Order: sequence, then structure tokens, then C-alpha cells
Amino acid sequence: MSKFIKTPFTVIMISILGLHGCVRMMYPTSETELMSKSINGGVITDLEIDYIQAYANLKQAYKKCVEIKDFNGSLTVNSHLDRDKKMGTFTGNLPYGALFFKTTLEATGENSTKITYYATKMSALNQKLFHKRIEQDRIRALGQDNKCNKN
Repeated sequence: MSKFIKTPFTVIMISILGLHGCVRMMYPTSETELMSKSINGGVITDLEIDYIQAYANLKQAYKKCVEIKDFNGSLTVNSHLDRDKKMGTFTGNLPYGALFFKTTLEATGENSTKITYYATKMSALNQKLFHKRIEQDRIRALGQDNKCNKN
């Protein structure tokens, strides 16, 4: 079995994406619904980095390591940077308009950023994976993920 298939996130995603018809019934279809049903109302961590740099780092990492586009389906990541509000947003989109996750970056100071990750129990499956994901995103936002932040 290839190294790609062995990662828990990939196995979960391939299983989920194989269920195209049920996706809209199992996952939220609006950001408001996703955020209200998110485990613990989302999980937050603070970073010592400018929100624009954190956004650029996360965007690169999501494109390289999170998006899945294959014959079984897809998980696309949409991103939006709002300089007026000093905020960046990423949403993980499944087929048929369902949402898998949402990540927000908000400037909290000159070189500090708050990152919030939202996912439902279906997306995270358990608390351990949920908290592992925010730690992974923290490392990626800082540009320190050797696999996902390198060209």
C-alpha cells in the first residue's frame, strides 16, 4: 500500500467521498451550520506571525496536502483574504455543496494571528484528530511543515 493511502486523513476522505449521494445529508451545507455544529464551537490557537503571511503559508499547504481530486471525488479548498477586515478564510468543500471544514485567520496585533478551525464530528471523527488538525494547521501557517510548505 502506498504511503499516500496510509495517512488517516486520506483514508477517511476516500471513504467519505465514495458516498457522494449521502454527503449532503451527513455534512453541513452552510458555513453558519458548520460553525454551529463544530466540536467545541471550534478550536483556537494563537500564532506569532502576520495574518497575511500565515494565510499565504496555509494556502500553499492546503493546495499541496489537503485538496483531493481523483476518480472517487474531491475535496476542494476555497480561500479568501479580506485585508479590510484583516481576516483570511478557508473552506473545505465536498461534492454537492457540503462543507468539510472551515479555518479562519484573524489579525490580533502587528505580528500575531488567531487561527480557528471548525469541523463537525463527522469531519473530525474524534477529539484527538480534531486537536491534531489545529496543531497541524498551526505548523503549516507558520510555514514549518517540511512536506506541505515546500515547493
